[in-house]
Amino acid sequence: MKRILFVDDEPKILTGLRRCLRSFRNEWQMVFAEGGAAALEQLASAPFDVVVSDARMPGMDGSVLLRQVMELYPDSARMILSGQCSRTSVLKCVAVTHQFLSKPCEPETLKSAMQGVCRMRDAFHDETTREAISRTQWLPSQARLTSELAAAMDSSETSIGDLAGIIARDIGMTAKVVQMVSSGFFGSPQHVANAADAVKLLGLDTIRALFSASAGFQPGSEEGQDDALQLLTHHCFAVAAAARQIMETLTNDRTMIADAHLAGVLHEVGTMALTDFTHDCPRKQDPPTGVQSTNCRSNVPSSFVQARPDPGGYLVALWGLPDSIVQAIAYHRIPAVCPEQAVSPLTTVHVANGILEQVPRAVGDRRVRLAMDYLERTGCTDRLECWHEICEACRPEGVLP
Repeated sequence: MKRILFVDDEPKILTGLRRCLRSFRNEWQMVFAEGGAAALEQLASAPFDVVVSDARMPGMDGSVLLRQVMELYPDSARMILSGQCSRTSVLKCVAVTHQFLSKPCEPETLKSAMQGVCRMRDAFHDETTREAISRTQWLPSQARLTSELAAAMDSSETSIGDLAGIIARDIGMTAKVVQMVSSGFFGSPQHVANAADAVKLLGLDTIRALFSASAGFQPGSEEGQDDALQLLTHHCFAVAAAARQIMETLTNDRTMIADAHLAGVLHEVGTMALTDFTHDCPRKQDPPTGVQSTNCRSNVPSSFVQARPDPGGYLVALWGLPDSIVQAIAYHRIPAVCPEQAVSPLTTVHVANGILEQVPRAVGDRRVRLAMDYLERTGCTDRLECWHEICEACRPEGVLP
């Protein structure tokens, strides 16, 4: 049974939560703490899977509490459940909060958020990996693009489209704006197709505020030391383009096509979260079981061999991204392990990544690393020749894995 800690300084709010969540008593062990100090006492006595706090509380507000939770109890997912907040209050929460839910919040909405996090959390048995992923406040961005974004911010002639164009070229920036929109930090949660849509929903003022607060766009390396991050970026955007085109051969569903592309862009966020790009890519921690152990990406990742989900799947689940994208990222190397076995964005990201991770081969040589049993079950094997051609056309020229 999952343990959930709810924190609010108003007893009436806690009573209301206890009443409206009564139907979930058989699924969750719920504890209600009046204020941050009481919450820390509860956390010191026993672990919790999820901590849900109000943002505005006297003495210790939600951002301060969740920062302590992140530092002391990183295995707990962190959510804000709050009424109307100023942009300043929300910005204080961005770095330490996985999801932002607004009051009033329907019980089913809260349940869905909890289930999305806990379902993927259960797939990761390595606590060290979970803690490292949970502590991730931002993903590294390319120094040249953060400089370009800073210059654009300083110009009075910059449009929201200009900012969207810069952000959409960087995985770290893309991940942050998608998290902000998917989790509802600055409005109702939205299912977005790409970074440009997320930027336009957030608006120019919010993007400026995020950048000024250093809440989402931070370089992962010094200017001129972007090679490793650029290599990973080239690969991810090639996979995204191929995954989108492969999905277009399977369906006309625009949401599935968009999800395939976004999942391709983000499919290496786990690697990015666990890698220090400033010193020739040593790990931020010793490589946990099932995670690539060489520099930034391995040609033979142990996660593929050992059938462990990719840590990036847990990260985007914490952020509240749609299940189709979570599964595509978590299982892109091991699709046969995914609970859902129908054709989905996972199918296309798996194929695109499997082919594009290989050095280009001679015509007729199709010895690529694909889960053939899974592809047979989903009825896709007869399409592989066509898909291989799509992937090779998307391969970045002069860039090898």
